[in-house]
Amino acid sequence: MSVTITTEALIDAVLERDHPKVLRLIDGGVNIDRQSTSHRNTALIYSALQNCIDSARDLIRAGAKLNLQNDSGNTALMIASEYNHKDIAQMLINAKANLNIRNGKGNTALIWAIMKGHIDIVQMLIKGGVDLEVSNNNGHKALHFAVREDKPDMIYALVFAGADPLVVSRQYRAKYKEIIETAQQDALAIKQAHEQKVLADRQKAYARIDLSGYVSRQMQKMTEVMKDGQKNPPPFTSRRRYKKTR
Repeated sequence: MSVTITTEALIDAVLERDHPKVLRLIDGGVNIDRQSTSHRNTALIYSALQNCIDSARDLIRAGAKLNLQNDSGNTALMIASEYNHKDIAQMLINAKANLNIRNGKGNTALIWAIMKGHIDIVQMLIKGGVDLEVSNNNGHKALHFAVREDKPDMIYALVFAGADPLVVSRQYRAKYKEIIETAQQDALAIKQAHEQKVLADRQKAYARIDLSGYVSRQMQKMTEVMKDGQKNPPPFTSRRRYKKTR
């Protein structure tokens, strides 16, 4: 069965959820990164929009550019984050998509996930190493949106991960004081527990070293050196000079 190998055909196959056709087009050498004439979406962005998991997976495997932006500045990851398409979002994170790209309004994938209330996506992005302090064009950061949208679980997740509570107003800090303090305390407890584990592991490693045996071996070497010196003393040389007798 012949397939017309064009970018439009690829995008149509994605939108029609015709995964076998998508594979044939990829194998046929279609330009998978070419952007559509309307909205400048790529096949990968359409896959994220339509939650076409198989197509997204094969496009990523085929080397699709992960960070291309459409005419609004949104990437495939931003679209997946906005629509709570978790499988595709995780694929893109695992494939090392840029988590911190800003769209035309300066919003990031993290801000999209917060505005839409998708806590699972937020946690994925945090685990993936997203920058929590990126501001949009209005100077607002992720924590600002979590507070604005009244999302206690997201406030906790962001502060626990290290977001600075001072980015929000004093009024909101007072409103969410208990959540913020709990998140900070929990984060500190985890850090201290990790440090204690590292210290305990280090002490265990030291304990496995046979120090007594090491010392006895060193003493034995020193004794052997001393005995060898007694058996074969170095030639005696005197620095004293005598006048020659006539």
